[in-house]
Amino acid sequence: LNAVHPDLQGRGLYRHLLATAMEAYQAAGCAEATISTQLWNYRVQRAWCALGFGPASAYDTYHANRGARRDAR
Repeated sequence: LNAVHPDLQGRGLYRHLLATAMEAYQAAGCAEATISTQLWNYRVQRAWCALGFGPASAYDTYHANRGARRDAR
């Protein structure tokens, strides 16, 4: 799980975080990596493409709160 605090977004920190993780994995002998995010998270996907990742598949998820009550006290 990778994330950047909203106050620090837009400075390239996520891309740097991901690049550092990739270097560590390569040094450990990993030849392949898989990563995922929400289908609509284009900003993160652009960072991945800049580092050489490419899409393999795409899924969208939906969450239902069956029986949840908004007026619960």
